[in-house]
Amino acid sequence: MGSYNSSNQKAGMLTDVQIISQFINESRLMLIESQLTKGLKASGESAKSLGTTVAPLFGQLIDRAGYFYFQENGRKAGKAPPVKALYDWLQYNKYGITYTDDKQRLSIAYGMQRNIKLKGTYTHQRGSTNVVSDVFARDRITALSQAFASKYQAQAKSDIVTEFKPKN
Repeated sequence: MGSYNSSNQKAGMLTDVQIISQFINESRLMLIESQLTKGLKASGESAKSLGTTVAPLFGQLIDRAGYFYFQENGRKAGKAPPVKALYDWLQYNKYGITYTDDKQRLSIAYGMQRNIKLKGTYTHQRGSTNVVSDVFARDRITALSQAFASKYQAQAKSDIVTEFKPKN
């Protein structure tokens, strides 16, 4: 997986929005790659629903489908997921779960729902997948802050030099 690197382009030449946009768009692609690498893709709906918003000094990835939290952390025991979501998910034949007809598929979905309500998901039991955390690792955040630091350091230096130039 790549990492955000401000040396790819001169940060001083990019606008704030361009720096943020580059970071957010690369993060989106890395998150989708992380899903694939960790075997978390079933339908691809979560990746398709991942949107971005970029404004001056603000950038955000938007999980429109609401899947990434559960892909990262799983679901703890106590609350049952919607049976329809499990029923739909079964069509992707993940983890070798098979069925012969819709009635059996629905029965499996109800069984999964009951099991998750009692025990939580496998991901919750064994620990985070880091599908999201890995994308926003400290080195990428540091590189983003360095891109801004480089830009404004160059601008401040130029302003200082201009201020101290002799005025005729």
